[in-house]
Amino acid sequence: MIDTFFNPQIIAASWPIVVAGLRNTVLLSLLVVPLGLLGGLGLALLASVKYPAVRWPLRAWVDFFRAFP
Repeated sequence: MIDTFFNPQIIAASWPIVVAGLRNTVLLSLLVVPLGLLGGLGLALLASVKYPAVRWPLRAWVDFFRAFP
């Protein structure tokens, strides 16, 4: 088992794939986190509107997505 998981040749061969995946993860995080913050801020501002016709669909939208992990 040690030869399979800690084999230096396999680690060296797969290292570029791991680095590419890490790079993609960081780039997607840099894109998604600010968009999520802006979207959340927009929803929070809409939740403070006095009109029920705006608040109720927004509340349903938020509750729907809260139910999913």
